[in-house]
Amino acid sequence: MIAFLSLAFSAETRIQTIEDLRSAVSTAAPGDILILEAGQYTLDSTLNITAAGTEAAPITLRGEGATLLSNTVEAIKVSAPYWHFENLSMQGICADDSNCEHAFHLVGAADGTWVQGC
Repeated sequence: MIAFLSLAFSAETRIQTIEDLRSAVSTAAPGDILILEAGQYTLDSTLNITAAGTEAAPITLRGEGATLLSNTVEAIKVSAPYWHFENLSMQGICADDSNCEHAFHLVGAADGTWVQGC
């Protein structure tokens, strides 16, 4: 009998720019850990989360002294499952408060998603 062992490897990506953040979330794979380094990151349009994690290997976006400044109705829109958001400081900076409604908007298939320390 032949046994197969499947090992899932996660990648850790350190992020320093808003462009890198957008790229990292669009190409994230199950088990990936995205670390948003200290600094301020302005979202002038929604950060769409569409890459799916799995129950066994969620995708994590973790802040290390990072502040997301939102200048849009939805800062982060999650429509894929199994994302973990940790330690992100969020601040609305819209000129009119009615244009800054959601720090996180979970929709559709965003099952198994959690937000902690944000």
